[in-house]
Amino acid sequence: MASRGSAATKVATRLRSSFLSGLKTQTACASRIESDGGLRRPGHAVAATRSRRSETWAAAALLLFAPQLSSWATSPPPSFSLSPNRKLAWSPVPPVQSLRCASMSAAAHRPPHYSMKLNPARPLGLRSDVLIASRQLPGRISQLHTSAKRHLQLSAPLRSTASATELTRESVEKLDLTSNLPRHEKLVCGVLDNGFRYCIFPNQKPEGRFYMNLEVHAGSVDEEDHQQGLAHFLEHSVFLGTEKYPSQQDMKKLFRRLGMAFNADANAFTDFRSTVYTFSAPTTGKASHVESAANLFGAGGIATGPIHDSPAEEEISEEEELEEEEGQDNTQLVLDLLHQMTFKALIRQKDVDLERGAILSELRDRNSISQRVAMSYYKFQHGDTVLPKRFPIGLEDQVEKFSSEDLFAFYDKHYHASNMCLYVVGDVDSESVVKSIQQIFGDEPKKPRAELAVPDDRPHPDPTEPVLWPMRGAVIEHTLDKKPEKRIEIVEDFQINEFGVSFCQKEGAQGTRSVGDLRESLIDSIIGMAIEFRVHARRVSSEDPLFNGIGWSYSSSPREGCSMNSFSVSCQPKNWKEALKIGLQEAARLAEYGVTATELMEATTMLNNHYAQQAAQKDAMASSGWMKRIMSSVQAGDQVLSPELKSQVLKELSSGLTEEEVSLRAKVLFKPVTQFLHPESQTTAFVTKPANSDTEADTTAPDFSEAEMLRIIEEGLSNPLPPDSTVIPKELIPAEELRALEAKLKPSVESREADDASQVVRLSLSNGVRVAYRHNTNRPNEVRIRLQAFGGRALETAETQGLAVAASATWVNGGGGGGLPD
Repeated sequence: MASRGSAATKVATRLRSSFLSGLKTQTACASRIESDGGLRRPGHAVAATRSRRSETWAAAALLLFAPQLSSWATSPPPSFSLSPNRKLAWSPVPPVQSLRCASMSAAAHRPPHYSMKLNPARPLGLRSDVLIASRQLPGRISQLHTSAKRHLQLSAPLRSTASATELTRESVEKLDLTSNLPRHEKLVCGVLDNGFRYCIFPNQKPEGRFYMNLEVHAGSVDEEDHQQGLAHFLEHSVFLGTEKYPSQQDMKKLFRRLGMAFNADANAFTDFRSTVYTFSAPTTGKASHVESAANLFGAGGIATGPIHDSPAEEEISEEEELEEEEGQDNTQLVLDLLHQMTFKALIRQKDVDLERGAILSELRDRNSISQRVAMSYYKFQHGDTVLPKRFPIGLEDQVEKFSSEDLFAFYDKHYHASNMCLYVVGDVDSESVVKSIQQIFGDEPKKPRAELAVPDDRPHPDPTEPVLWPMRGAVIEHTLDKKPEKRIEIVEDFQINEFGVSFCQKEGAQGTRSVGDLRESLIDSIIGMAIEFRVHARRVSSEDPLFNGIGWSYSSSPREGCSMNSFSVSCQPKNWKEALKIGLQEAARLAEYGVTATELMEATTMLNNHYAQQAAQKDAMASSGWMKRIMSSVQAGDQVLSPELKSQVLKELSSGLTEEEVSLRAKVLFKPVTQFLHPESQTTAFVTKPANSDTEADTTAPDFSEAEMLRIIEEGLSNPLPPDSTVIPKELIPAEELRALEAKLKPSVESREADDASQVVRLSLSNGVRVAYRHNTNRPNEVRIRLQAFGGRALETAETQGLAVAASATWVNGGGGGGLPD
């Protein structure tokens, strides 16, 4: 899933947990940073439904309101709501119910957004991705998106533009927020005549190796009620034999020929909306060692190939192994194998029966507290969708009965060319790989093999531009902009050992495609870093922090088809009142007072340094990392940017940010928390806690009840205090003072030793400090320093027990500068 924030651990802080006991949503405060359009934009419009008729209605409404929209695009009113002119020749039931301004500050350098609500009495078809170019509509409207089932979102640029322009390096200093972000120049993308998609990225880290993932846009959401677990079962079954490789033993011969192994270099995972087959192999010849990729790509899904060898298979003798052809292009072999698995699988009943035991064992192993909490969370947060009833692992009573006929029915319906996307990353030649893809997959028909299945015939505006590709796979419809029937869910269990609460509001998902998208995501990341700075300050200033974690995230997930704005608090159960109050105080004061000048400066400096470093190390990223980045970006509709351009754009964008603008955005983002007690609030609270125990008071949440929690929430949100005004010096010690100390102490290098083999240089300084350093050209413009003091807990006595740990924590968190010896 495209969860926002893998790089934030490097930029701002630690990963956090949103829930307890295994429901670990690892999101970081600078949460939009690394999904690679850049920082993931918290979109407010999920592409869910439309019909051609609704496009006509929208256009007609825009024509009706053209004069107002023209003026609003440059000077939008504080707010408004209009009803359509019923004198027009609508049908007896007007299609447009209201039109509302959603963004109210032209000075904020963000395009105004307009929300159009369609009349629920008018039927709509199930289509997606509405896009009407600005030249087709009056009022400078540049985009029109569907949101939920009967809402439309309109975006108007701040300055008039006939159409979105491409951003180039030369135009970075003259940024237009409507400019499209350009695709990485090395990324080659395309669509075959039969709808088969591909993305290829040449990369020589490591040399002589490639990764190849084939995504089938069919997962557990595509199952019927009686098919729960079928997509995952099919994922296992295609490994058990194909027309060219009739048995698992035949496949193993090929794997051994390539130096590959099941569950390491050959794997797969099934998720809500897709099934992905992952392979890694040497580009030519045979690998000298297995390079595992088992856990690279299965985040959130059920990640397994066949867990055990088929009992009917015997070990392969050396005589049976496939002969290696000198100079053989292994990309063709793996492409052919993927083609066999996804189009020519045998799926015999005997293989299905043999594999069933492994799948049932996997299903039973997942019956854990973390799985149960996760299922409770999905039922509560996504009960308006099919997600809670479609966990990829399936239901045991159904898995026990699946037949090869059942599997073939799903295979023939969903495994077809226009429902697939291939990703190739590594030491490959793009042009050669494209020819091989055309040769191997090009002859497959677009139409599914199943008679009643319908192919995806939607056109690709630009086959080479993934951000313009129509979304494929099942559409997960969410009920947005509506107060949930139940707003608080409490999960108790004796196996839960921590108290946690997560305040969430569900919103639509949208990719990062334009400069404006990237700018808004930058602002959101700064806000996330500000809350993390404050939480960290509270932690280190307290002898016994009353909370384990306080965090905010805005994660957009293609796997769930929505974005989630969440604020979470976790603590020891006995401290639940104090910790919840502290967390809400921080949320309230950030919403009320915004960020400080110091926080803005510190966050933008950290972000710019991080991306400048990434740009300098652009050739150092491993192919496995690029694979994850490209896949998550394409799935989420984010543009894949080059590190150099990304750094340039973010530096330019950050230079124009103000405290006022960032603070206004913080008020919007934290409104779901600060307005939780409002009668019409759409925010929910998901609570996990240990079950009450009469014997272990410290392990339970004393006096907890829903009414008491609401009282603590009200108290925590009341009368927030202004943030501390901290000034961070530009230097720890003035340069002149440092030079004076240098002249007085006369530091020198007493000895120097260089080891040619390791390239390590060892120094002995005049004060007794020993230094070892080594140049590393793989990570330019980066210096890593580790200080090690001799001693530690082994030198503690009974009286000084714990002193080493306390001293270490003081050293790390106590700041620096001043107090230097004479």
